[in-house]
Amino acid sequence: MGNHHRRYDPHMNGRHRPGKLSLGSGRHTTLISFVVLAMFFGALLWYLLRRKRHGLQRIPPEATARSRTKIYTRTGDSGTSAFGDQKALPKSSSCFDAMGSLDELSANLGCAIEHSRDSSLPAEYLDQLREVQLRLQDVGSVVSDPGKKDPAVFSKQLGTDTVKLEVWMDSMEAFLEPLRAFILPSGGLAATSLHVCRAVCRRCERALTAYLGVGEGCDRFRVVPYVNRLSDYLFTLARLAAKNDGREDLIWKKEA
Repeated sequence: MGNHHRRYDPHMNGRHRPGKLSLGSGRHTTLISFVVLAMFFGALLWYLLRRKRHGLQRIPPEATARSRTKIYTRTGDSGTSAFGDQKALPKSSSCFDAMGSLDELSANLGCAIEHSRDSSLPAEYLDQLREVQLRLQDVGSVVSDPGKKDPAVFSKQLGTDTVKLEVWMDSMEAFLEPLRAFILPSGGLAATSLHVCRAVCRRCERALTAYLGVGEGCDRFRVVPYVNRLSDYLFTLARLAAKNDGREDLIWKKEA
Protein backbone atom coordinates (compact mmCIF):
# COMPACT_ATOMS: atom_id res chain seq x y z
CA MET A 1 0.00 0.00 0.00
CA GLY A 2 1.34 3.38 -0.83
CA ASN A 3 4.03 1.87 -3.04
CA HIS A 4 3.39 3.21 -6.55
CA HIS A 5 6.22 1.40 -8.39
CA ARG A 6 5.46 0.86 -12.05
CA ARG A 7 4.70 -2.65 -13.05
CA TYR A 8 7.65 -4.51 -14.61
CA ASP A 9 7.16 -6.27 -17.91
CA PRO A 10 9.84 -8.77 -18.85
CA HIS A 11 9.07 -8.23 -22.53
CA MET A 12 10.14 -4.63 -22.28
CA ASN A 13 13.78 -5.67 -21.75
CA GLY A 14 14.07 -4.13 -18.38
CA ARG A 15 12.28 -0.92 -19.35
CA HIS A 16 9.19 0.40 -17.68
CA ARG A 17 5.95 0.13 -19.66
CA PRO A 18 4.93 3.57 -20.78
CA GLY A 19 1.58 4.68 -19.41
CA LYS A 20 -0.98 6.95 -21.08
CA LEU A 21 0.18 10.45 -21.81
CA SER A 22 -1.16 12.63 -19.01
CA LEU A 23 -2.30 16.18 -19.32
CA GLY A 24 0.50 17.20 -17.10
CA SER A 25 3.25 15.87 -19.34
CA GLY A 26 5.57 18.49 -20.74
CA ARG A 27 5.20 17.43 -24.35
CA HIS A 28 1.41 17.52 -24.24
CA THR A 29 1.35 20.89 -22.47
CA THR A 30 3.60 22.36 -25.15
CA LEU A 31 1.30 21.03 -27.88
CA ILE A 32 -1.81 22.51 -26.23
CA SER A 33 -0.09 25.85 -25.81
CA PHE A 34 0.90 25.88 -29.47
CA VAL A 35 -2.66 25.12 -30.60
CA VAL A 36 -4.15 27.79 -28.33
CA LEU A 37 -1.69 30.40 -29.57
CA ALA A 38 -2.34 29.45 -33.19
CA MET A 39 -6.09 29.81 -32.67
CA PHE A 40 -5.63 33.15 -30.92
CA PHE A 41 -3.45 34.67 -33.62
CA GLY A 42 -5.69 33.23 -36.33
CA ALA A 43 -8.75 34.86 -34.75
CA LEU A 44 -6.85 38.12 -34.33
CA LEU A 45 -5.82 38.11 -37.98
CA TRP A 46 -9.41 37.40 -39.09
CA TYR A 47 -10.69 40.26 -36.94
CA LEU A 48 -8.13 42.72 -38.30
CA LEU A 49 -8.83 41.75 -41.91
CA ARG A 50 -12.58 41.97 -41.38
CA ARG A 51 -12.25 45.32 -39.66
CA LYS A 52 -10.15 46.61 -42.52
CA ARG A 53 -12.67 45.43 -45.08
CA HIS A 54 -15.95 46.36 -43.35
CA GLY A 55 -15.00 48.90 -40.71
CA LEU A 56 -15.64 52.61 -40.96
CA GLN A 57 -12.84 54.49 -42.62
CA ARG A 58 -12.61 58.15 -41.78
CA ILE A 59 -12.49 60.34 -44.88
CA PRO A 60 -9.57 62.80 -44.82
CA PRO A 61 -10.91 66.33 -44.12
CA GLU A 62 -8.95 67.81 -47.01
CA ALA A 63 -10.79 65.52 -49.44
CA THR A 64 -14.22 66.98 -48.60
CA ALA A 65 -13.41 70.41 -47.22
CA ARG A 66 -14.91 72.22 -50.23
CA SER A 67 -17.81 69.95 -51.17
CA ARG A 68 -19.23 68.83 -47.80
CA THR A 69 -22.47 70.42 -46.63
CA LYS A 70 -24.06 69.75 -43.27
CA ILE A 71 -27.13 67.53 -43.23
CA TYR A 72 -28.87 69.78 -40.74
CA THR A 73 -29.98 73.32 -41.63
CA ARG A 74 -32.14 74.32 -38.63
CA THR A 75 -34.57 76.01 -41.06
CA GLY A 76 -37.40 73.66 -40.08
CA ASP A 77 -37.15 74.23 -36.34
CA SER A 78 -40.12 76.58 -36.44
CA GLY A 79 -42.46 73.93 -37.87
CA THR A 80 -42.33 75.14 -41.46
CA SER A 81 -40.41 73.96 -44.51
CA ALA A 82 -40.00 75.00 -48.14
CA PHE A 83 -41.93 72.97 -50.67
CA GLY A 84 -40.63 73.06 -54.23
CA ASP A 85 -40.37 76.66 -55.37
CA GLN A 86 -43.04 77.81 -52.93
CA LYS A 87 -42.64 79.74 -49.72
CA ALA A 88 -42.24 78.00 -46.40
CA LEU A 89 -45.37 76.05 -45.50
CA PRO A 90 -46.47 74.44 -42.23
CA LYS A 91 -45.24 70.87 -41.98
CA SER A 92 -48.80 69.80 -41.30
CA SER A 93 -49.75 70.75 -44.88
CA SER A 94 -51.15 68.06 -47.13
CA CYS A 95 -48.20 68.38 -49.51
CA PHE A 96 -45.76 67.21 -46.82
CA ASP A 97 -48.11 64.41 -45.85
CA ALA A 98 -48.07 63.21 -49.46
CA MET A 99 -44.29 63.48 -49.78
CA GLY A 100 -43.72 61.84 -46.41
CA SER A 101 -45.97 58.93 -47.35
CA LEU A 102 -44.03 58.41 -50.58
CA ASP A 103 -40.78 58.42 -48.63
CA GLU A 104 -42.17 55.97 -46.06
CA LEU A 105 -43.37 53.66 -48.81
CA SER A 106 -39.94 53.64 -50.45
CA ALA A 107 -38.25 52.93 -47.09
CA ASN A 108 -40.59 50.00 -46.42
CA LEU A 109 -39.92 48.66 -49.91
CA GLY A 110 -36.23 48.69 -49.06
CA CYS A 111 -36.93 46.60 -45.96
CA ALA A 112 -39.08 44.20 -47.96
CA ILE A 113 -36.32 43.75 -50.52
CA GLU A 114 -33.77 42.90 -47.83
CA HIS A 115 -36.15 40.50 -46.08
CA SER A 116 -36.96 38.83 -49.39
CA ARG A 117 -33.29 38.08 -50.07
CA ASP A 118 -33.45 35.38 -47.39
CA SER A 119 -36.65 33.89 -48.79
CA SER A 120 -37.28 31.71 -51.82
CA LEU A 121 -38.67 34.65 -53.81
CA PRO A 122 -36.97 34.69 -57.24
CA ALA A 123 -34.58 37.55 -57.97
CA GLU A 124 -36.77 38.92 -60.77
CA TYR A 125 -39.28 40.14 -58.18
CA LEU A 126 -36.60 41.91 -56.21
CA ASP A 127 -35.62 43.69 -59.41
CA GLN A 128 -39.25 44.71 -59.87
CA LEU A 129 -39.40 46.16 -56.36
CA ARG A 130 -36.20 48.11 -56.96
CA GLU A 131 -37.68 49.49 -60.18
CA VAL A 132 -40.75 50.57 -58.22
CA GLN A 133 -38.53 52.38 -55.73
CA LEU A 134 -36.92 54.33 -58.55
CA ARG A 135 -40.31 55.21 -60.02
CA LEU A 136 -41.54 56.48 -56.66
CA GLN A 137 -38.60 58.89 -56.60
CA ASP A 138 -39.81 60.24 -59.94
CA VAL A 139 -43.33 60.58 -58.57
CA GLY A 140 -42.04 62.50 -55.57
CA SER A 141 -40.09 64.79 -57.88
CA VAL A 142 -43.12 65.88 -59.90
CA VAL A 143 -45.34 66.16 -56.83
CA SER A 144 -42.90 68.45 -55.05
CA ASP A 145 -42.03 70.53 -58.11
CA PRO A 146 -44.51 70.12 -60.99
CA GLY A 147 -42.62 72.58 -63.15
CA LYS A 148 -39.69 70.19 -63.61
CA LYS A 149 -41.55 67.79 -65.89
CA ASP A 150 -43.88 68.02 -68.85
CA PRO A 151 -47.21 66.54 -67.63
CA ALA A 152 -47.99 65.00 -71.02
CA VAL A 153 -44.64 63.23 -71.29
CA PHE A 154 -44.49 62.10 -67.66
CA SER A 155 -48.08 60.89 -67.51
CA LYS A 156 -47.53 58.82 -70.65
CA GLN A 157 -44.42 57.19 -69.16
CA LEU A 158 -46.14 56.58 -65.85
CA GLY A 159 -49.12 55.14 -67.70
CA THR A 160 -46.75 52.63 -69.31
CA ASP A 161 -45.41 51.73 -65.87
CA THR A 162 -48.96 51.29 -64.57
CA VAL A 163 -49.67 48.79 -67.34
CA LYS A 164 -46.39 47.05 -66.50
CA LEU A 165 -47.63 46.50 -62.94
CA GLU A 166 -50.74 44.86 -64.37
CA VAL A 167 -48.65 42.57 -66.57
CA TRP A 168 -46.54 41.58 -63.57
CA MET A 169 -49.68 40.81 -61.58
CA ASP A 170 -51.16 38.70 -64.38
CA SER A 171 -47.99 36.60 -64.52
CA MET A 172 -48.06 36.03 -60.76
CA GLU A 173 -51.73 35.08 -60.72
CA ALA A 174 -50.87 31.99 -62.78
CA PHE A 175 -49.13 30.56 -59.69
CA LEU A 176 -51.81 31.50 -57.14
CA GLU A 177 -55.13 30.01 -56.18
CA PRO A 178 -58.15 32.22 -56.89
CA LEU A 179 -58.91 34.47 -53.94
CA ARG A 180 -62.43 33.91 -52.61
CA ALA A 181 -62.15 35.39 -49.12
CA PHE A 182 -60.32 38.03 -47.13
CA ILE A 183 -56.86 37.01 -45.93
CA LEU A 184 -54.83 38.23 -42.97
CA PRO A 185 -51.30 39.62 -43.40
CA SER A 186 -49.12 36.57 -42.80
CA GLY A 187 -46.93 34.08 -44.65
CA GLY A 188 -43.43 34.71 -43.35
CA LEU A 189 -41.10 37.69 -43.04
CA ALA A 190 -40.95 38.52 -46.75
CA ALA A 191 -44.71 38.25 -47.23
CA THR A 192 -45.64 40.27 -44.16
CA SER A 193 -43.12 42.95 -45.10
CA LEU A 194 -44.85 43.25 -48.47
CA HIS A 195 -48.22 43.47 -46.73
CA VAL A 196 -46.86 46.40 -44.71
CA CYS A 197 -45.79 48.03 -47.98
CA ARG A 198 -49.27 47.47 -49.38
CA ALA A 199 -50.89 49.16 -46.36
CA VAL A 200 -48.49 52.11 -46.53
CA CYS A 201 -49.15 52.36 -50.26
CA ARG A 202 -52.88 52.69 -49.60
CA ARG A 203 -52.23 55.51 -47.15
CA CYS A 204 -49.91 57.13 -49.67
CA GLU A 205 -52.71 57.04 -52.23
CA ARG A 206 -55.07 58.76 -49.78
CA ALA A 207 -52.47 61.44 -49.00
CA LEU A 208 -51.83 62.12 -52.69
CA THR A 209 -55.55 62.37 -53.38
CA ALA A 210 -55.98 64.81 -50.48
CA TYR A 211 -53.18 66.99 -51.80
CA LEU A 212 -53.83 66.83 -55.55
CA GLY A 213 -57.61 66.83 -55.33
CA VAL A 214 -60.20 64.87 -57.26
CA GLY A 215 -61.56 65.76 -60.65
CA GLU A 216 -60.51 66.76 -64.13
CA GLY A 217 -57.10 68.41 -64.27
CA CYS A 218 -56.15 67.75 -60.64
CA ASP A 219 -53.78 64.82 -61.15
CA ARG A 220 -52.04 66.05 -64.30
CA PHE A 221 -49.19 63.57 -63.96
CA ARG A 222 -51.47 60.56 -63.36
CA VAL A 223 -49.60 59.50 -60.22
CA VAL A 224 -52.70 58.30 -58.33
CA PRO A 225 -53.55 55.49 -60.81
CA TYR A 226 -49.97 54.25 -60.58
CA VAL A 227 -50.00 54.19 -56.76
CA ASN A 228 -53.43 52.59 -56.79
CA ARG A 229 -52.22 49.78 -59.03
CA LEU A 230 -49.05 49.45 -56.99
CA SER A 231 -51.00 48.49 -53.87
CA ASP A 232 -52.67 45.67 -55.82
CA TYR A 233 -49.28 44.54 -57.08
CA LEU A 234 -47.82 44.48 -53.56
CA PHE A 235 -50.78 42.45 -52.30
CA THR A 236 -50.32 39.89 -55.09
CA LEU A 237 -46.58 39.68 -54.56
CA ALA A 238 -47.11 39.16 -50.81
CA ARG A 239 -49.29 36.13 -51.58
CA LEU A 240 -46.68 34.79 -54.00
CA ALA A 241 -43.89 35.26 -51.44
CA ALA A 242 -45.90 33.30 -48.88
CA LYS A 243 -46.51 30.47 -51.32
CA ASN A 244 -42.86 30.32 -52.32
CA ASP A 245 -42.00 29.92 -48.64
CA GLY A 246 -44.46 27.05 -48.35
CA ARG A 247 -47.07 29.04 -46.44
CA GLU A 248 -50.80 29.12 -47.13
CA ASP A 249 -53.11 32.13 -47.11
CA LEU A 250 -54.48 32.79 -43.64
CA ILE A 251 -58.20 33.13 -44.31
CA TRP A 252 -60.25 35.48 -42.16
CA LYS A 253 -63.17 33.57 -40.69
CA LYS A 254 -65.96 35.75 -39.46
CA GLU A 255 -67.32 34.72 -36.10
CA ALA A 256 -71.02 33.96 -35.95
